[in-house]
Amino acid sequence: MNNNNNTSSGSDPLKRLLSDLEAHATARAHADRVRAAAKTRSEMRPSEFVEIRPDPSPPRRTAFVDGGNGMLAEAPDYLIVLNRVYYSVFRGAEKLRPRGCGNIADRDGDGQTRQSATFLSCVLPHAGDAAARGAVGTNGDDYSANILEPLTFDTRIYPYGQEPAGCIPDNDDLLSISDGKTTALDGSTPLASLARRLAEIRLATRIASDELGPGDILVMDGSLQTSLDVERQYADRLYGAAVKRGVIVCGLAKTTRLLTEAGEPLLARASEIAAKTGHDRWYVPVAEGMFGDGLTSMLAAKLHPRSRFVFRIDVLCKQFRDMDDGQRNAVFWSLAANSGDVAALGYPYGLIDADKHAQVRKKEAAMYRRSLYSRMEGRLERRRMLERHPDSIIFHDILNRVTG
Repeated sequence: MNNNNNTSSGSDPLKRLLSDLEAHATARAHADRVRAAAKTRSEMRPSEFVEIRPDPSPPRRTAFVDGGNGMLAEAPDYLIVLNRVYYSVFRGAEKLRPRGCGNIADRDGDGQTRQSATFLSCVLPHAGDAAARGAVGTNGDDYSANILEPLTFDTRIYPYGQEPAGCIPDNDDLLSISDGKTTALDGSTPLASLARRLAEIRLATRIASDELGPGDILVMDGSLQTSLDVERQYADRLYGAAVKRGVIVCGLAKTTRLLTEAGEPLLARASEIAAKTGHDRWYVPVAEGMFGDGLTSMLAAKLHPRSRFVFRIDVLCKQFRDMDDGQRNAVFWSLAANSGDVAALGYPYGLIDADKHAQVRKKEAAMYRRSLYSRMEGRLERRRMLERHPDSIIFHDILNRVTG
């Protein structure tokens, strides 16, 4: 009997693995539409790729928004998170002094307007009813006592300093949230970063209303895809404010796991097809109404001739449709004109700047964590609670330190 898994002792498993992976990659026939639910999906033919050309007008004023968070304390029944949101404004490669957004404070104390807000959030689970009712097994046994209701989560917000007007989510909007999937509370759940995400959208709404004007561009870090009802509600307000002011809303995703219908990485395949066009900078429509929201157009784009990277860029569908070819080129040229920094060639420097200022670094999180535990001195019951509950989840980390 021939078993492909039985090989001679001298064979190299890594060599065989790579050979199989190469065979898998080259055996596929191309099918160059995105493999995802969408109202319309475009085939990525060479003729559909649009060259991004230098625009005779100055690049448009462009605001970049990002957020960061760091876990301070984690247990099965609570998460304490440090959150920060930030924005910066550029015109091409030139960084501009912001006009202001509400009364966001100068975080750095250097006399410059740093458009930043920092706050704590605490996520708490609620089990709801003890059990679902009416569940019956195939043999007639009543299993209702063993089927639990989904968890819901409350997130409570604690801003630092004077609250930046319009940037911090409303506490009432973060009560009894459920994604229908999360069955246990941990730092990897999207619910842990929901408060930060809502703060990003609220900050973007203020920027669209107060900072930018007709034809200006607002770029969010990540896609414009939403998953929870409260996130959609915040996004709808942003889109309404942006459309009213004539501000173009984009989302730029650094990574994507989307595939083509043939199972190839979408952005890698777009890059392969683009090589046949001769364009050194380009964009190509991929789909409209991704994931059923009906609001966004998704494109793939390369923003610098010498960059190896292609990014997913979402644009409000109505805005993209209403622009003519010249207006679309002006938008993408404005992004390309901001994407020449050698640190990350082809990626907008405005997003690098926003990430740098929004990021919660490990040393900073450790400082806040020490402050958190120092405040427990003299409060014995609170200290016991906060120290005991994490023991349920940290033994793996302890074992890693022991075994190296």
